[in-house]
Amino acid sequence: DPIRRALVTLDGQMYGLPQPGQILYTDGLVIRQDWLDKLGLEAPKTLDEFLVVARAFTEQDPDGNGKADTYGYCGYIESEGLGVVPGLGKRFDWIYGAYGVAGTWNLTSVDNFGLNARNPKFMEATQFIKSIVDAKVIDPDWPTLKKDEYRARWKQGKCGIMNENFAALSTKANYADFDKNFPDGEWAVLPPPAGPEGLSSEGLALTNVRIFAVSKAAMDAGKGEAIAKLLEWMASDEGYYLLGFGVEGVNYKRDADGYITTEGIDPEKAYSHKSQQPLTQLRNMVFRNSDVELHARYVKYKTANGREMNPLAFLEAFSQQPWTEATGSAIVNPPPTGADFNRFYSEGLVKFVLGQEPLTEETWAAFIAGLDGLGARDWEAATKQLLIDSGFLK
Repeated sequence: DPIRRALVTLDGQMYGLPQPGQILYTDGLVIRQDWLDKLGLEAPKTLDEFLVVARAFTEQDPDGNGKADTYGYCGYIESEGLGVVPGLGKRFDWIYGAYGVAGTWNLTSVDNFGLNARNPKFMEATQFIKSIVDAKVIDPDWPTLKKDEYRARWKQGKCGIMNENFAALSTKANYADFDKNFPDGEWAVLPPPAGPEGLSSEGLALTNVRIFAVSKAAMDAGKGEAIAKLLEWMASDEGYYLLGFGVEGVNYKRDADGYITTEGIDPEKAYSHKSQQPLTQLRNMVFRNSDVELHARYVKYKTANGREMNPLAFLEAFSQQPWTEATGSAIVNPPPTGADFNRFYSEGLVKFVLGQEPLTEETWAAFIAGLDGLGARDWEAATKQLLIDSGFLK
């Protein structure tokens, strides 16, 4: 995987062994299919259609309870992490993606590199988000909501469209409250609506790795060969299954399709039982998000009304959407003015969207000048060189 190799390479030299990290493409747009059906609407394919559907979900009582207690869209501010300035966060990145400016950086080429905020399209995307707020089709508490509060809203039936993690939405434990409250409710994957030029993106694709490194002391002591042998064994099928799931027939079985199951296993000896955790404590070092592994972690089940719920179907659908490759962001150092830069950037966007600051070309230029006053130019130059040296920018 050239992207993962680049994460551990500097000036052509690898400084670690990259192993698959967290699952990719986990978060995406979903929509209340039952609300669409009740109101006789089609899933929106463009931003303009999104606004129409969001307004209907807000104003036409899609849940039929006679109360004005639903919103077309729900979101909250959530950062992607290091190298990605928070801004309005990943729950709104799909809107910036519809204008071709998802994320903090333009990583398409050396010539195009820079902060996306300098691109006029970034201001246009911010204006569209402001139009959602002005139309009052978004949960008005979005600027201050925490993750758990946000998730409580959709489980209470407040949200018609949202950007959510597949597991947080659809695993049995996480879906239980929504299922209890709305047994006939149904969430469907919504491909990210296209912007004015036909562009669309679910958000940022940020490949991540676990890095295996060996200490100099171990190498000097002559342990390198033994460590390499251990790592090779851990990467084999034998090592993978033993460290990940235990002993077949004792801690797990395989069903007719070859997937992991604990049916017919002594519950206290099942690999998933807390008493077996000492035996599988190295599983994080071998897990590679294989099909077998994912089926063991994300199990199908029946909802309250007998409909099959398959968390992996959401993950698969999310992975098929367009994404903006932005892995290079993961190695970007924080801006020189750190928290001050992030605060100015993020609070500035929130003020524009909420109408606390007029959003005009003049005020936007002042916003960019403020970023430059906090060292944006120097940060861009240093980041550009780092990404070139690391092979992420060509």
